[in-house]
Amino acid sequence: SLATGDYRVGVCGDCNGMNYVSLYFPGVLDPMNAARVPVTAPNTTGNVNFGTIPGGVITGTVIDGFSGAPLGNAWVDATTLDNAYNRGAPTDPFGYYEIRGLLPAAYKVSASAPNYITEYYLDQISWDTADVITVATGTLVSNINFTLDTGAVITGTVMQEDGVTPIPGAWVAADLISGPPYGKGAIADANGVYTITGLLDGAYIVRAEAVGFEPEFYLNKTDWATADPVLTALGAPAGNITFTLKAEEGGVIFGRVVKPNGMGAPYAQIEAKTLDGLNRKGTDADEAGFFRLGGLITGTWELVAHPPGDPAFRFFSDSAPRFVPISYTSVITLSPPMTLTRINAVGRVMLPDGTPAEESWAALHTVDFSFLKDMQAGPNGYFGTHVPMAGTYRLDIDPPWYTSGLLPIRGIPITITDVSTITYLGTYTFAASPKHIEGWVVRSSPTGTVVLRQSGGGPGIPFVDVEAWRRGGEGWAHTQTDGSGYFQLDVAPGAWEVGINPSDQSPQDWIYPDPPKLVEFAPDTTVETRTLVFTVENAYAKITGKLVEPDGTPILPWRGWVDARRPDGVGNGTPVHQGGVFTIPVTTGRYNLWIGLDESFYPDLGVPILPPVFITDATQIKNVGVITMVAKSAVIQGRVFRKSDGTGVAGAQVAAWQPEGNWGITTTRPDGTYMMNVVPGKWDVDVVTPPDAALLNLQPPRKVVVTQTATLDFEMVEATGTIIGQLFDPNGNLLTSVDGWAYVRYPGSPEPLIDGPISNGEFSFNVPPGSYQVGIWLPPNSDYTAPGEQNVAVARGQTVSMVAQAKTPAEVAMLDMSLTEQRAAVQAGTPYTVTFTLLPNDRYIRGAFYLDAAKSITATNLAGVVFATAGFGGAWQAVPINPDGTYELHVSAGVWNVGYWLLSPDYINSPPPVSRFDTRTGNFDNVNFTVVPANFYISGRILKPDGSPFPYAWAWAHRDRIPGVSAAIDTGADSLPPDGRFTISVAAGGTYFVGAHAPEELGYIQPDAVRVTATLTGTGTGSFNLPVDLQFKQSDAVITGTVFYHDEAGQRVIGPGAWVWGWSIDGQHTGATVD
Repeated sequence: SLATGDYRVGVCGDCNGMNYVSLYFPGVLDPMNAARVPVTAPNTTGNVNFGTIPGGVITGTVIDGFSGAPLGNAWVDATTLDNAYNRGAPTDPFGYYEIRGLLPAAYKVSASAPNYITEYYLDQISWDTADVITVATGTLVSNINFTLDTGAVITGTVMQEDGVTPIPGAWVAADLISGPPYGKGAIADANGVYTITGLLDGAYIVRAEAVGFEPEFYLNKTDWATADPVLTALGAPAGNITFTLKAEEGGVIFGRVVKPNGMGAPYAQIEAKTLDGLNRKGTDADEAGFFRLGGLITGTWELVAHPPGDPAFRFFSDSAPRFVPISYTSVITLSPPMTLTRINAVGRVMLPDGTPAEESWAALHTVDFSFLKDMQAGPNGYFGTHVPMAGTYRLDIDPPWYTSGLLPIRGIPITITDVSTITYLGTYTFAASPKHIEGWVVRSSPTGTVVLRQSGGGPGIPFVDVEAWRRGGEGWAHTQTDGSGYFQLDVAPGAWEVGINPSDQSPQDWIYPDPPKLVEFAPDTTVETRTLVFTVENAYAKITGKLVEPDGTPILPWRGWVDARRPDGVGNGTPVHQGGVFTIPVTTGRYNLWIGLDESFYPDLGVPILPPVFITDATQIKNVGVITMVAKSAVIQGRVFRKSDGTGVAGAQVAAWQPEGNWGITTTRPDGTYMMNVVPGKWDVDVVTPPDAALLNLQPPRKVVVTQTATLDFEMVEATGTIIGQLFDPNGNLLTSVDGWAYVRYPGSPEPLIDGPISNGEFSFNVPPGSYQVGIWLPPNSDYTAPGEQNVAVARGQTVSMVAQAKTPAEVAMLDMSLTEQRAAVQAGTPYTVTFTLLPNDRYIRGAFYLDAAKSITATNLAGVVFATAGFGGAWQAVPINPDGTYELHVSAGVWNVGYWLLSPDYINSPPPVSRFDTRTGNFDNVNFTVVPANFYISGRILKPDGSPFPYAWAWAHRDRIPGVSAAIDTGADSLPPDGRFTISVAAGGTYFVGAHAPEELGYIQPDAVRVTATLTGTGTGSFNLPVDLQFKQSDAVITGTVFYHDEAGQRVIGPGAWVWGWSIDGQHTGATVD
């Protein structure tokens, strides 16, 4: 007999010797998806009928690998490949097991036993490499046998800081450092003794943790990176691995998380943060829902409880936030407990093939996003949340991260009338996008006859990673080329950048020298396909070397990375392999080497500054030798404090970086002090705050030269004001689909004080009280444009006048920015709202490229883009040139400057002098361009001050604008070994100035520029060889000074990062960056 209430009813299919699949009414696997059956005592509830199916069976034996004896009480698990369904069984005294009642599916099977190494079938220690066992309805799969090997052992004690008092219940875990992921753990007994068994031979990182104590890594270390490894070997236990845990400092909150019925919520997750957003903590509740949250600094903490990951809690949501003031030494017990809310809004989402869209993200929100709840779909496609108030909402659903080519679901109207009952939001199915990108990755020079599905090109390259990113909105797609180098991507409408990278499986002897390709699709459901061909350069040359620690120990595999890049950004990179060695495939050129280290593993090491590497032959093997890492022997220390009262700021992140690639980050202690080990040298140091922080560092990054110890203090200002920003269309609708970036700056400085993303058409910043300029940046190819000076002709005339009065580039930049900004006067405690009305890009400018002035011969297969800028205000739109030479730009109503950029080497980037179009009056057709051929070649040599050849310096050529004919031309080329010779392709006609440039840090004075008249005789091409060499001069004097500007209050402010340019009457010039 049952008491009155709602019940879920199920059948145990494998109990009492049966072999059926366990199901729940009305025939589902998951009890949380079962229908509720209302029962009213003492009445009988009938028609609760449902069937099941015969289960599959897996049988086998488990034996000892040394003696061959059967292992009783071992446990064998069978888990489906998606980890959504699991059944298991123990072995009997004869080592035999039988898993019955299995759903028909594909499984991976594992066996484990105390003191033995866990094994996956067949003879694997990793899930990833395990064999797949397929079970059909009612069938038997036998002889799934396991031979378990006795594992190595780590044993020791866990004591309090006095080294005498044990800590019963402490958890000790050992994780394998390298190789397949593997780890085990054990609980300390009443005497603090623990024993971890079943370990593989190898080196482990061992850590101990206990409630009320700081975690510790062996030997007396605070993190994984600095921990001493513990070596294990079969038959030789690693003993006396002892821990002495320090009692946790700070305030403590005890509490409990319960379900709405008052019962405990086992293993619920508790998240806490201070109101200034700088300090965050978290913990898990125990099996009865009780928790302890320690190590809290003085202040008010916001606590939220989240449901545990157990499927039984799938229909529960977060608790209401709880605000708890606490001191550093106090202990508080929460009353009443934190109560999870019950989900009252549930929906489901499916893939186009009808299977659940697991890991999709759904968002339920009000129209103005004042209420927003994010939900992730589970294995069955269900998602849900708790809605506190009845009302009208919108539902948005995004496809899972592992899919591409699915259209997001947007703006579904939802009405919730009763929050005390469950509202079903509906079942939704993603639609496949009709937009497709296909193409090939081919070599520039065929090495054999290969038949491809495209015309032209060399042999295709298999297993190349192809990635696409959507411009102006969310979207990502990925695939690999097949055996012929072919690929296909399904994507959503919009503009996409497509790029390629080598994978671990693809050949490593190539480089792709060009930027990502851009394709664009119409914002509709028509079927469109874009075809791309990526032509790579053969990289048969190699840069090799070896990375070692200061004591000569090789850097561990995958714990280091070496990147080789030419000045144009083209190059390759590779992880460090066994023995610290690396090999990077490259082409000829000058390469800068950049080294990256896994900071979590090598926190006390930095990387050296390396000289350039020159590859002069297509098959050269350049061994750079042994590269020794640099010890972080210097220290940057200081204090972060509040300006208002001088108290220290705990939990603030202090970051330091060098242009060479070294970096470091640390967190301030409870008293606001910090210390960071760094490599000696010049560093930039800053305090990094999250976007929602209530404390701000108003100073620019500090620059310091560290030899041994440098002290830098940072002043934080309370951000008691709030700026809220919203984006609307001309009809007053909130533009929830627009992504971008927002910023706040002082009126007297062009540098942003704080910035962050625009989400769902809104943004918010905490700032100190004061007057600010607030602006937005929209990405290229956004569907909207921020209105600027082009919208009012009088305003544009005034702008030109104001630009003429601007005295510095910073003033020009601030004027430019102010045209699309809003002024905000912020007071403490009172939010200030700024609004931006955006213009839709509903106008077009289109045309084509031609080879002749009469525009009768179309220029086809050009590589390049056509772009439009809205002058002051920074709006930008760009589209690729179509294979047939046409283009179409979508812009807003306004005044646009149109230009192009060609990547095709046979032509010069030379847009016509008249390129301004006022789309307020309508669209523009036949905005056509005639390409300018690169039919004249200027050559010469570049020399160092000592007269030796200077390879890989930059030779430049400049031609002034020719009214009515061409815009100014600026181009150049590298000088090449062995003699430093260069050749620059230019357009014939006019006078060019030709010079050379080298990095300023070399201390060279640039050569005098040479005047060249590019006269073409007859048809075809022409050339000119410089009669003199471009020879650099060695500098022998220094000019120093200080750069500053005045802020709005007239205060002098240092301007780091500015560029100072110097030149002489005879044409010499140089420059330097302000520190």
